Amino acid sequence: MTGAKTAIEFSHYVVGALSFTGKVQDAKSLFDKHEPQLSFDELVACRFFLGVGYTRISEYIPAETLFSKNLASIRSHTSTNIARFYAFQGVGFYRYFSGRIISSKKFADRAYQEALEERFTYGLALAEDLRGHTSVLTGEVSEGFSQFENAKKHAENISSTGLIQAIDVTMTNFKAYFGSDFKQTISFLKQFLKHPNWSDSYSQISLFLELCRQLTLRGRLIEAEEILAEAFKLIYQVKHKRYEIQMNLRHAEILYKRNDLTNSLNLIVNSQKAIDKRVDIQLLVKVKGMEAKLQKALGLHSDYQTTILDLKALTQRHGGAEAFRYLARVFDEKNYSPWKRYQDPVGDIVDDVTWGSKTASKVIVQKGLLSLLPLAWNNAKDRRAIIFDLLPNSVLVFDQGEAVHYPNIGSKLFRQLTAKIAAGFSTKEELIHEIWGYKYSPLKHDSLVYTAIANLRKALGKMSYLLESDESGYKWADRVEIRFSHIKTVSRIKKNEPPIPGQSSQLNYRQLKCLEQLISREFEDVSNYQKLFDVSRATATRDLTDLTNKGYLKKLGKGRATKYVLPRSKV
Repeated sequence: MTGAKTAIEFSHYVVGALSFTGKVQDAKSLFDKHEPQLSFDELVACRFFLGVGYTRISEYIPAETLFSKNLASIRSHTSTNIARFYAFQGVGFYRYFSGRIISSKKFADRAYQEALEERFTYGLALAEDLRGHTSVLTGEVSEGFSQFENAKKHAENISSTGLIQAIDVTMTNFKAYFGSDFKQTISFLKQFLKHPNWSDSYSQISLFLELCRQLTLRGRLIEAEEILAEAFKLIYQVKHKRYEIQMNLRHAEILYKRNDLTNSLNLIVNSQKAIDKRVDIQLLVKVKGMEAKLQKALGLHSDYQTTILDLKALTQRHGGAEAFRYLARVFDEKNYSPWKRYQDPVGDIVDDVTWGSKTASKVIVQKGLLSLLPLAWNNAKDRRAIIFDLLPNSVLVFDQGEAVHYPNIGSKLFRQLTAKIAAGFSTKEELIHEIWGYKYSPLKHDSLVYTAIANLRKALGKMSYLLESDESGYKWADRVEIRFSHIKTVSRIKKNEPPIPGQSSQLNYRQLKCLEQLISREFEDVSNYQKLFDVSRATATRDLTDLTNKGYLKKLGKGRATKYVLPRSKV
């Protein structure tokens, strides 16, 4: 009898271990074998563990059946604290997983109270972990991390290595997600992934997906895709539908950053077909949010409005604060979001951009979240830009989502070369004359130009391909915008003379080219500027108004008859 009893007591924990590591069929076979001999508490525990396992592999019907049986059985049976804990914890877990966060939090609290009364340490660890998840998603991030720490202490008290690791992974992912430590996030995630002994593949996959997200936020899209490929191998092995959809979300975001909007939307639409809309509310909210962002970017206004209404209804049902925050930005209602300032530093930055903060771009660069810059640039995701001194003595290079920030580029010569070439194709003779002030001699000066250009390419690092050249001279690749944020000029302008193209460091390449052409043209107008640079009327008007306000141009006429001329023009 003693041996049989030991096997039975052991079996329900083995069911749990197998379920948590994805071996649900093995766990079910073990449960079926021992079910007739199990006590009531053990029966409820086994149902809980199996329900968790089924939920994780998106087998929702058997999971829901098991959790419902547990809840019904404690109401019809003289139950113990242990049985009630597993019943409440199961329902709380399932409702969290299916996106009903507020309801999940209530059941997690009830499970915690049952475990507390019984002094059931393992139960306290599970309940505090679930409470931490629900607190974080409802915007109480600090409280959530406190609950995770409590869960970890309880797990340590019973030496549950697997549970300790799972809680550590959860905290690491959430700290990365909410930007608790911008500088160390990438290295910490990579270091964690090198752990030699993983208790389950799910934790490892979640770290890969978060690392992909962090690299994408920082404009390191090529690296993000490499990490996604590693995640795919694991996801394919465990056949986890939810992780497949999350992987597609990460990939869609990368495509969005690269302005490949059609393929991104196609990926999202196909992902929705794999979602159980009755259960996967939390995941559906994320997918719908991405769909709305893409529809807006593609100009699908009718579809966008429909999706936003669907998202609003889902958010009310879901209760997650992140979705409320997204809707607050959509509807331009600051008070619509339940988030407290500093609970989510990444979200705070996006809010600052949305609400028009003048310092948002600098904060984005300081934090290294370079892929957020298009938000500050009116969503010009396909923009190619080289920006000097957004932070002092630095250069930011941005090309279709891929971004690099070089913090210590102090050379005035780099700025002069960049601005001169931005004004148009530049020969070696022009560079020598306008930057160094010499009369060009190939034997004397070619090496000087080559060295300067080589150093400029070196400064641009992996983005050096944006500087193009042939035997006769140099130019920037198409659509590269050059901007200088702090330095007013790159060379001295003589008093009482109109500005010369290439000398202003506050002008973009379109404005520089416009000034250059006005030397030989009588005037410029908005319509011609639009056609010349393939920009919207709003951008053309903004560029020309800026040139006028800075004294480079003079405005004549009104409305559509408005013309812009150089200050000395007699037109």
